[in-house]
Amino acid sequence: MGIPLRGFSVGFLLLFRRATGVWGLQAASCFRHRLRKSVQLCEILMGILFPGSENIDWHEGLRTLAEVLAEMHGEQMCHGRIDLAYVREWIAGDGRTLDREKIRESALTSGETASFHADVVQFGKLAINIIQGPSAEQDTPFCATFYSGKGYPAAFLNLLESTQKAESATEITMSAILKTLLPSETVQSPPASGKEELPKKAETLSGLPRAVGSGVVSLPNGTVGRPYSIPCRQIVEAIAKIRGEDPGLARISHFQLPEGCGLTFDYQSGAIHGTPLATFDGTLELDYVPHEHHPSIRYSARLFINPDPLSLWKDLPTPADAPYQKPSTAQEALEFPGFRVVAASRRGRAHANRGEFRDDDYAIAYSDQAGWLIVAVADGAGSAKYARRGSQLACETTSNRLRLALDNPEFNVVDAAYEQYRDWNHPEVAKALRRLLHEAALKAYYRLVEEATRPAEESAGPLELRNFDTTLILAALKKVSDGWVLGTFSIGDGGAGILMSDDEGMAITQPEGGEHAGQTTFLTMPSSLRDDEETLERHFRFLTTPGLRALMVMTDGVSDPKFPCDEAFQGGQYWSALWSEVKEVTHSPEALLEWLNFFSPGNHDDRTLVVVVPEDSSC
Repeated sequence: MGIPLRGFSVGFLLLFRRATGVWGLQAASCFRHRLRKSVQLCEILMGILFPGSENIDWHEGLRTLAEVLAEMHGEQMCHGRIDLAYVREWIAGDGRTLDREKIRESALTSGETASFHADVVQFGKLAINIIQGPSAEQDTPFCATFYSGKGYPAAFLNLLESTQKAESATEITMSAILKTLLPSETVQSPPASGKEELPKKAETLSGLPRAVGSGVVSLPNGTVGRPYSIPCRQIVEAIAKIRGEDPGLARISHFQLPEGCGLTFDYQSGAIHGTPLATFDGTLELDYVPHEHHPSIRYSARLFINPDPLSLWKDLPTPADAPYQKPSTAQEALEFPGFRVVAASRRGRAHANRGEFRDDDYAIAYSDQAGWLIVAVADGAGSAKYARRGSQLACETTSNRLRLALDNPEFNVVDAAYEQYRDWNHPEVAKALRRLLHEAALKAYYRLVEEATRPAEESAGPLELRNFDTTLILAALKKVSDGWVLGTFSIGDGGAGILMSDDEGMAITQPEGGEHAGQTTFLTMPSSLRDDEETLERHFRFLTTPGLRALMVMTDGVSDPKFPCDEAFQGGQYWSALWSEVKEVTHSPEALLEWLNFFSPGNHDDRTLVVVVPEDSSC
């Protein structure tokens, strides 16, 4: 869920205007990924806010800083002063890099308070500030997937995201962060004598990190529960080549792997493979034999196995004494004439990790008299105190209002328009449906105003309308003689789409972001419900189709990970790909609820999905 438009700093807009000549991040093609703004623009603003830092190669600078901190921690020393305020003090003479000695010199003295954990958290904050750039909103959570286009390793971005979480930051070390920043894949031979020598040219290997010291092989990082493999003889071939020896004669006579780790070393092929079963951070031993007449040479192998990301998340209960109680999950399957509906909603990992309520909601209704199916889905704003109540009232109110209107011939202007023009594609039919959907949304707005004025639960205390901020997606679907008629009215993010067949799909809403990245609009904003042509057309979509395989309505907890940008959301192949997953779990609401628990790095919001399948459509 994004932040409300009204929360943006006007002062920063003026600064951005002066620096770049444009307003906000309008040039970005993907509204959910507008934070992937040009590195050049961020460098301009870094120069304004932190003079002297605009020419720094931050990819190299962060790696240098991580190396220094890892070294200090290895020497049982903490730093304690990792902040943008010190960046200018660390800049080397060339203006492009950070000076290692200057970083060390700025550390706290031994008499001052510092800790390894604090260094990790401070490094994470510094790196996030640099990667996000000055255009980011204050206190906006860092999501790794937003920045995957800036050239930083995915493993590094995921660790940065974890440093924001108190429960997982304590398990992250600077050495683990450094490993994700090391350039590719080398093995270095030991020196010919006991003296320390300059590193020789190293052989680059796919899947192997760089050498970290004489006689040391650094293996690629692994993750618990994910398949791990180093190709046949790759390690021995690299060592032999560096030493100028024939790899065909060389072998590894011994390789020590942790007992019960899930990995095995194949002495015949020289490959390591398996699925790690437990975390590991340490040094292993291997014996390299150049040829059969040469004694073995001892090497050390560094291996780091990350924990399963899922294991880092908690599932805490919600407070039992809080107003507006809501279960963490909801699911149901309903059947109506011509339709079968499967719906599920679950609390996201971010809320579960903090013991917070599910802010998503949905409602399903059916007009018995007119044959219209109604689906409402809403996502309460994470910044709103009682977002869970806002989404609930939005769905209940709109679905009930629309059902009553369509069931009553006096108010069902849609079917009346069809009877007059005998054409479901007539503009007056679409306009009549738009009117009913808009009135239902307006009714929900006034219901939220009423709740803010006279709350249903006294313990909620004094309230404002913004305490109930929520998005809304409202869909009305009807089977007619020559196909299907569908109208949607959406405010905010999330979305809906239809499948005409298994391989043909399309969006039927347009996710509504603000002018700036990470923002959205809400039902509680009066401007979203203005009764003018421009506003109504922005929210409303209408179509008729001769065939329908499925209708899907979802919150952004589903749409964000499944549609990486606006173009993807409008692309039929993405809808087909999503349907290929969802159709396998539409046989029961429990299966759909379990599917909603999929893991996607950086996407931990509540998830809600309502799937409508015509009764003559087999799944």
